[in-house]
Amino acid sequence: RHERPDPFDEAKFVLYYLSQTVSEALPDLFDTIAATLGDIGENMRPDHVPIRFGSWVGGDRDGNPNVSPDTTVAVLDLQRDRAIALLISEIK
Repeated sequence: RHERPDPFDEAKFVLYYLSQTVSEALPDLFDTIAATLGDIGENMRPDHVPIRFGSWVGGDRDGNPNVSPDTTVAVLDLQRDRAIALLISEIK
């Protein structure tokens, strides 16, 4: 690639890798954490989230002059749509 990705393309790349790798690995990791806690007589609450992900991709207007309010809205829409698609695939 000869040119840098724009913020929206960068967000698409990040979401792709997160949805392809992290979403598949997290259930196993959470099972391991729960089993390890069980080994010491503790339980992980069902509503507990031991790992959270965050990203400035598409929202860092202080650090990236190419990120506009429209870019941020587009990235948020992309993230929402991807989250909904992942949830729907889990339900099916």
